[in-house]
Amino acid sequence: MMILFVSLDSAYVRTKGEEIAGALIKTLLGELQNSINQKGLKGSVSYCSERAIPLTDSLSKAYGVKIKRTSFKFRNPKNKPDKMEERALRFFENAMKGGKKPEYYIQTFRRGNQTIHRYYKPLFVAPLCLNCHGKDNANIPAEVLQEITKRYPKDKARGYSEGEFRGVIRVEFKE
Repeated sequence: MMILFVSLDSAYVRTKGEEIAGALIKTLLGELQNSINQKGLKGSVSYCSERAIPLTDSLSKAYGVKIKRTSFKFRNPKNKPDKMEERALRFFENAMKGGKKPEYYIQTFRRGNQTIHRYYKPLFVAPLCLNCHGKDNANIPAEVLQEITKRYPKDKARGYSEGEFRGVIRVEFKE
């Protein structure tokens, strides 16, 4: 695959991508907070493993796009980045090493005869996230860590600090 110059409709991709990524964040965090209020932290580990991808898929259908959360340090193997997503993750990592904090990144490329536009929104670790993505024995309660380890024996998504770059939300548009 070859990355092409961002097309003239990048303003649409940016605006709509931001709207859709924002809707996903609001939906996931709202449902997670409700789950925590009802089941506590340990009981809410199941929320992410059972509900996050179906909620993402339902928003994908509602907006007529493909949405995905991905990271180099993924917890669920279904969220493993593809080659284009790896490039986007590296873009954000390199920018942040240089002291910049980009709000988004857009890729435009061809897949067969189709033009694909991907909008990426960076995700940063919020205080709530530390309960499951923080440092073992510092942020993650023992019973939560045990539940995460049971559900995700190959988990890579821990060890973060507040404000750290976590990954991206990818919104894919097809022409």
